[in-house]
Amino acid sequence: MSKREDQNLRQGPSPERISILYEHYQSGKFSDAEKLAVDITQEYPEHPFSWKVLGLLFKQQGRVDESVAAMQRSISLSPQDAEARNNLGATLQESGRFEEAETSFTEAVALKPDYALAHYNLGNTLKELGRLEEAVVRHMQAIELKPDYAEAYSNLGLALQELGRCDEAEASYRHAISLKPDFFQAHNNLGSTLKNLGRLDEAEASYNQAIALSPDYAEAYSNLGVTLKELGRLDEAEESHNKAIGLKPDYAQGHCNLGVTLQEGGRLEEAEASHRKAIALQPDQAEAHLNLSFILLKSDRLKEGLDEHEWRWDVAEHKSSNRRFPQPLWDGQKSLHDKRILLWSEQGIGDTLNWASCLPLVASLAGHTILECQEKVVSLLERSFPDIEVRPQDRRRDSKREDFDFHLPMGSLYRHFIQHIGKSDVDAYLIPNP
Repeated sequence: MSKREDQNLRQGPSPERISILYEHYQSGKFSDAEKLAVDITQEYPEHPFSWKVLGLLFKQQGRVDESVAAMQRSISLSPQDAEARNNLGATLQESGRFEEAETSFTEAVALKPDYALAHYNLGNTLKELGRLEEAVVRHMQAIELKPDYAEAYSNLGLALQELGRCDEAEASYRHAISLKPDFFQAHNNLGSTLKNLGRLDEAEASYNQAIALSPDYAEAYSNLGVTLKELGRLDEAEESHNKAIGLKPDYAQGHCNLGVTLQEGGRLEEAEASHRKAIALQPDQAEAHLNLSFILLKSDRLKEGLDEHEWRWDVAEHKSSNRRFPQPLWDGQKSLHDKRILLWSEQGIGDTLNWASCLPLVASLAGHTILECQEKVVSLLERSFPDIEVRPQDRRRDSKREDFDFHLPMGSLYRHFIQHIGKSDVDAYLIPNP
């Protein structure tokens, strides 16, 4: 490299070229901006701003790997650029790389503590990671820095809603709407909180307002349909769900919600088709799998239905009742010979007593069987199954348990012993107090 070439690299592009690049990007002339950014990065590979713009342009086109590489190049050349780290975090977040996104956003706010957008983005990422309390803190920090930040108020409401703090969520959504009356997403989110609070008429009004502001808002139509179903207006609910699917044919949740309405109306074949469509579009759509399980069980397709029922733990309303132990879940295949298995109640007393019919089957396979259930039925089940250790349920030490080798929720017993259901010679298995 000649001395003159080295001097050019160090000097960088002229202010006029940078100004033109910035104007192209800001005015939406993305093709011109990309061409110029590529030219500048090739001519001045040590110039961070052109790499930063190029990363944003790649992100808009969905070229994630190229975007990440360009943004990382910009950061390596300008390590103190908080905006570049925020941009990188946004790309990583959109591609589902939430742990990496968290790192980038955290670095951005460390470099620039008053950076409201980075706090907001970090809050969104923490919510995706399930760390809701931390998400609340970050959104509140963004609001403190920018009191008119309507989007932060709305997303704060989402985190509060998932935490079950619906009154606070409602207040947050209403504040967002007061700042930005045409904020149709906030009207939709408010509708969801009002529905959770049981205020269905108000929820319906909020969804209708969201639709009035954004007539092609498929999610609002689907949410409206859910509320109309709960109001008992099944025909209107079906119409609303069909409108949502018409606007967005690949909307898996919309197909699932339609399936629930059809189920409610007893149209099981159509409901099954809707849930299967949702699963085809989104194979991990847990709610559709669970709803499908009920249809299959009701139509006596037991094995398939019980397999689908295992998706219950991925549905939001069931996650809190799941128990997390260091030991593995029993898969029904591994030998229990000389092993200890813990069975635990997951629903009400009626279900516990129903599933208890399988206890002798488990005990015949295991070295030792422990059952944890509701305290009210401990004595009954101790008396009925003297070979099984029965205890009242206690979740406080779940993460530190060492007294068993495998565990299984009672709702999974039928799945592993399906061949025995209804074939036992024993008519009664519970022994009353003499």
